[in-house]
Amino acid sequence: MTKFESMRSLILLVWVLKFAMPIMAQTQEEIIQYHLKAIGGESNWTKVKSVLIEYQIVSDAGTMKVSRKIIRNKSYRNDFKFESRVPVYKDHEFYILYTPQGGWKYMPDTRDKVVRMDSSDLEVAKIDLDYEDPFIAYREKGINIQMMDLMYEGEKEYFKFQIHYPSGRSFICLLDKKTYLIRRMTEINTDADNNKIFDDYRATSEGLIFPRSITGSFGEQLITLIKINPVFPESTFKVTPSVNSR
Repeated sequence: MTKFESMRSLILLVWVLKFAMPIMAQTQEEIIQYHLKAIGGESNWTKVKSVLIEYQIVSDAGTMKVSRKIIRNKSYRNDFKFESRVPVYKDHEFYILYTPQGGWKYMPDTRDKVVRMDSSDLEVAKIDLDYEDPFIAYREKGINIQMMDLMYEGEKEYFKFQIHYPSGRSFICLLDKKTYLIRRMTEINTDADNNKIFDDYRATSEGLIFPRSITGSFGEQLITLIKINPVFPESTFKVTPSVNSR
C-alpha cells in the first residue's frame, strides 16, 4: 500500500468514525432519558393522577366517538358512541368499565346486556389501564426493554427497542432518531394485527407531549381533547344499565 493510499484509508476511517461515534456513545439508558425529556419529563408524568381523553375514528361505516376516563393505576371507563351508517349500530352507545372490583362491558357482541368480564377479558382490560408511554417508570412496572439495531423506514432513521410486559405481551417500538418520540409500536408473537403509528405530537398546557393521531388496523384515531387531572364523579366508575333499544 502506497503512502497516498494509507493516508486516504485513514481519512476514510476518521470520516466513518465521525458519524458512528454519536450513535455508539448513546447507551440505551441515555436514549430513554432523551425520550422522557422529549415527552415532557418523567417527573411531570408522575404527577398525573387522572386523565380524560376524547377521540374519534372515522371509517367507511361511519364515525365512532370515544371518551376515556382514567384514574391512574386504578380504574377506567371507555364510552363509545357510534354515528354509523350500519342500522344495528346507528346512534348506539356502549362502554367498557374496569375497576379494582372487576370489569364489565356493554358492547355490540353482548346483545344489549351488561356482561361481567371473564379472566381473559380482564387481562386485556388491564393493559388499557396503563395509558402511559411504556418508557415511563418501566422498571417499577416490571417492563423489560432491550435496545436493538438502528432501523430505517423510508428516509428516516429510528432507534429500535423490544418491549416485554409482565403480562407476556411483547412489542417492537421505534423512536425517531431526531425527535426521540415514538413513531411506531407493533405487537409481536401474536396473530392479532396490532400495529400503531403515532403522529402529530402536541403539548398540553401542563407541558406533556401527546400524539394527536394514532393509526392502526382500526383506522385513524384523531384525539380531540385531553384533560389532565380532572375530577370524576363516583358514578363514573359504576356499572350502568344498557341504554340502547333495537
